[in-house]
Amino acid sequence: MKIYKIILPILFLTFISIYWFLESLPLEFNVSKNIIVNSNPEEVYLYLKNLNNWEKFNPVSSKDKETKYIYSFTNDTIGSSVVWNSETEGKGKVTLISITKNKIVYSFNMVELNQNTIGTFLIESQKNKTKLTWNLFGKLERNPISKLIGFFSENIFGYDMNISIIKIKSNMENKKFN
Repeated sequence: MKIYKIILPILFLTFISIYWFLESLPLEFNVSKNIIVNSNPEEVYLYLKNLNNWEKFNPVSSKDKETKYIYSFTNDTIGSSVVWNSETEGKGKVTLISITKNKIVYSFNMVELNQNTIGTFLIESQKNKTKLTWNLFGKLERNPISKLIGFFSENIFGYDMNISIIKIKSNMENKKFN
């Protein structure tokens, strides 16, 4: 009986602490990566707005070489999209929602995670080079799993974004694009 008087309050305080921690987490996340590309901004802009180039830097492609892509676009305009299906990485979709000379905005949907996010590529000229900034922003549902995804978003999305932005730089500098 004495052990219950010790264990029960500890369990109660642990539960309350975990609950408080989860409730204090934000309902959105933002991951950002940037890199300097030795290429002019116009080439970077044209590369990124062409969805055919995305499988060259999409992390899904490097993890599963058998990934299937379906493109739906007209001259890389607003509404253009690419859907992919991977045995190991799941299903996803990217749709271009805004295109300006220095900013490309897209929606990103991972079907299995039921996670919809907004991504942006900001393209800035810097002394015959280009500063490329990639942002990924998402709103989270008010449940513990969704909030934990947000808490670990830098680990979940940041690692792949970092590898991908390095691939973009390499592809641009080695002229590997359509």
